[in-house]
Amino acid sequence: MKTYNLFRLCGSCCLFMLSALLLTACHDEDTREQPIFLTNVEINDANKTFNPGETVTILADGIQPNDNISLDSYWAIDDPLLSEGSMRGQTGIITGSTATSITFLAPGHLPASRTEIYLNRGSERQLLGEISVANGQSPDKLQLYGINKADSPNSTGNVEHIDLSTGRGTQVVSLSEGQTFSCPINQPGSNILYGMMEQNNVRTLYCYDLSMHYWGKDANAPSPITLAGGSNLYDIYQESDDLLLITDLPSTIYTRSYTPPYAKLPTGLKPDALKHGSGVCVQDEIFLSANNGDGTFSPVIISPASNGEYSFSIQLCDPLTCDALIPFLVLNTAGEGAHQYAVGYAVSAANGGETEFRLWDSNTMQMKAPFATCSAPILSVASNYMDGRTSQKLYVLTQETDNSKQIKTYDLTGLGEWQTLTSDCTYTDIVLAR
Repeated sequence: MKTYNLFRLCGSCCLFMLSALLLTACHDEDTREQPIFLTNVEINDANKTFNPGETVTILADGIQPNDNISLDSYWAIDDPLLSEGSMRGQTGIITGSTATSITFLAPGHLPASRTEIYLNRGSERQLLGEISVANGQSPDKLQLYGINKADSPNSTGNVEHIDLSTGRGTQVVSLSEGQTFSCPINQPGSNILYGMMEQNNVRTLYCYDLSMHYWGKDANAPSPITLAGGSNLYDIYQESDDLLLITDLPSTIYTRSYTPPYAKLPTGLKPDALKHGSGVCVQDEIFLSANNGDGTFSPVIISPASNGEYSFSIQLCDPLTCDALIPFLVLNTAGEGAHQYAVGYAVSAANGGETEFRLWDSNTMQMKAPFATCSAPILSVASNYMDGRTSQKLYVLTQETDNSKQIKTYDLTGLGEWQTLTSDCTYTDIVLAR
């Protein structure tokens, strides 16, 4: 499986789409004489429309090993003042290079566009030609994805798109043999799945670009623990046995002159206790759960520190006897506080009992009374909290008494009845993304 550093390329997909649409279409022609590094330039299939992530091959003489590709994309917009939207200076994802050819991925995350291709060498660049690229924007509505982990070192897992009408899964990408992908989260609008890839006991922060269809990884990061998504995205790393690093995702940059904010683990909490699942965040607060290893789980709250040498403080709350404790987000309909979202926990009773869904009370640091119950243990929870108050739903992956797995939905704005989306699946995680 080829991997590329997607974090630097697509970390601000949501933001750049907004700003890019405001850019003027006035394409100032560079009056300077352009350098000619390559000769006999030819773009394979130059007359076709490429799909985002499809391989583009350029044939030419004079390609050097350190040459790279940049892309300027332009598309039509409905604005009387602007003739085109544009996104310039995109980094081309190179998949192969020789002295006579170079291949890269057609860009994604943009409307249908014409894309100019430049070869960069040092501080100069040469225009090589132009291609058409199909629409690669994020879907309007959140989509449901299921993760199948490899169940043995010699098997393969995959990521599937789940049809919200039929419950049927369609493979998006297959994992390599022995790999597992867990703790999936998404920043809505990015069309990227972030998660933890693990193979041979090595854990790495990975992401899959759903627009361009390729994997990227953060090769510069230290030991990753888990992720948290919501109003912000955070990645959480282990610095030592009693220190964590808390950083914004995906803008993390590690240099000798900059290290991310630290948080000191409270007594009794080990980093490995947080690896079993992702968390959620509301503004600057992160909500996780810790597997205490003794049949109990504890809510874990990470907040900006008010004073002291650490940027964040970590609170380990009272343990609950249960088989799973899974945080989730919903819209804050109670009007309490300034937060747009409210945090909840799915609490699966011990020994395969029913699951209670409880909102978290930040004033008392306790859970409120259950607002819903499910007759089965819960393996994963997803919420379409960003789709609006009139369509709020919980999506849960259950482990039934006959050991089958089901995906069920709970309408938070309706009668509060559970509906079965699919009655037979093999997923280990589910996540909503767009």
